[in-house]
Parts: sequence; structure tokens; C-alpha cells
Amino acid sequence: MSSPLGESPRPTRPPSRPGSGVGLRRVTRSGQRDGLFSDLYAHLLACSWPRFLAFIVGAFVAVNLLFAAAYWLDPGGVSNAQPGSFGDAFFFSIQTLATIGYGGMAPVSLWSHAVVSLEALIGLLAVALGTGLSFARFSRPLARVLFSEYALLSRRDGVECLVFRVANLRSTELLDARLRVAVLLDEVTREGEQLRRLHDLTLERDSLPSLAVTWLVVHRLDERSPLYGCDLARLRDSDVRIFVTLTGLDTSLSQTVFARFFYDPVHILADVRFADVVTRRPDGSVHLALERFHDVISQNDPEPR
Repeated sequence: MSSPLGESPRPTRPPSRPGSGVGLRRVTRSGQRDGLFSDLYAHLLACSWPRFLAFIVGAFVAVNLLFAAAYWLDPGGVSNAQPGSFGDAFFFSIQTLATIGYGGMAPVSLWSHAVVSLEALIGLLAVALGTGLSFARFSRPLARVLFSEYALLSRRDGVECLVFRVANLRSTELLDARLRVAVLLDEVTREGEQLRRLHDLTLERDSLPSLAVTWLVVHRLDERSPLYGCDLARLRDSDVRIFVTLTGLDTSLSQTVFARFFYDPVHILADVRFADVVTRRPDGSVHLALERFHDVISQNDPEPR
């Protein structure tokens, strides 16, 4: 890993970064159905917007191809459609599914009437389901916060600490913001059983009345800390995982929102501190330089580079 103290003003995100989740994407299971259609609703809510739209388009095309094949099996069953033309059958299916009904083509046989009836029912259900899914995705209360790319082992007031920072990306405040931080460690019980155990980390401050700009989160590595005596090499050798969850009341949504983040050993640095990103202007306003939010500098540097 290249040093973050070089000339680049903003370290780039490593491609192997698991993301802002909690690392569960790397867990594999056996003896359980875990495909796309095993929990389709949850998959459609959690996937990205491009994937969601691609699924909608793909399902729309697939359904119309299926019904077009049914119309194509009955040559002459649709008036003003060329017998044996799959293209006419496909576009007639689109008009039926979307309840457009231009009037140029219409069913004339019993088979075509039956297929139209079934497709009309599926079209009504598809509109309802698509609308519900889109509304559910838009209405999910999520916090727009930015977590620092790195967690740092840095001395503060003479004590070794684990620190990272959070920024509010919305122009509105996040009221009663609360953080919970936990670390996953390898341990051996007295009976010799090896296991991974989750420990809560005590923070200097785990809540704020209002998160308007940034929050520097500090955990002291003293005798009460499960990370007491750990240096960077030991943390990486033990393959620690640090989980962060943030909740608060978004004043613009009037709802409780949440965010989560995950630090793996590669994204823990030592003997550095964060560059300053908040400045006060003469008019009393506060400026937040998000382009430098992930920058770190030497712990002994008096000014950010």
C-alpha cells in the first residue's frame, strides 16, 4: 500500500474495499437458497438504481416476448397484424400490457382474447408492483454522511487513540446523532476454542445534540479498551474488523436515518493525523473542504500539506 503522505491531496479508494456495509458480502453459505429470487423484494430494494432499472427493463422485455410468442402461435388471431409476424405480435403485446390500445390491432380469436385477458391482468399487477418498489426505494430514510477512508492510530493528549471522522453531507442538521463502534477480534478461550468475538468500543463522545458539519470520533486505547497494547502490525496480523453505525433524526425528512461503515486492517494507519478541513471565515460562516476530507498528514506536521 502506498503511503498516504505523498503529494496526492486525496488518497484514492483501493479497489478491494468491501464498501460501506459491514463485510457480509464476503460471507458464503451452504445448505441455503441464496439466489436473486430467494428474496427478490430485498434484493430490489438494496441494489443500485442502475441495476434496479435494468431489472425493470429486462422484465418488461421478457414478459412481452413471452406473450408475443403466445400471439404468434395463433396466426390471424390479431386483426391488422401480418400473419406469422413476430414483430407485430411483440408490439401488440406492448400495447396490451401498457393498456395503450391504439386501435390498429385487436384480438379476434378466442385464443387471442384469452391471452389479452391474462396479459391485461399481469400488466395491472406489474404497474402496482413497480410503483410500490420505486416508492419504497425513494422513501427509504438514509443519512447522507461521509466516513473517512481511514481509521488512524494517533496520539491525543499523550494517549494512543483510534480515531476517524464523519461529515454531514446534507445542508440540514442531523439531530441527536449517535454512534456505535465495535471491533471483531480473534480470541482463544480458556478451553482452547478459537473464535471471533465482537467488542464494543467506548468513545470519548458517542452522541451529539446536532451533527451539522463534522465529527471526530475518538476511542482511547487505555487499559479498558479491548485494543489496549495493540500496534498497527498486531491489528493487521489479527485481521481486525471495525464496524460503525450512525443514527440520528434528519430535520429535512423528519425521520430517523442511519448509516454504517466498515474498516478493515488495510484501512487503518498509524502515526498520522487528519488534515484540517474546517475553517471559519471572517463573516462567521464555516467552510468544509470535502475534497480534503480523507487526507492524512504526519502527526508532527504543524500544517496540512
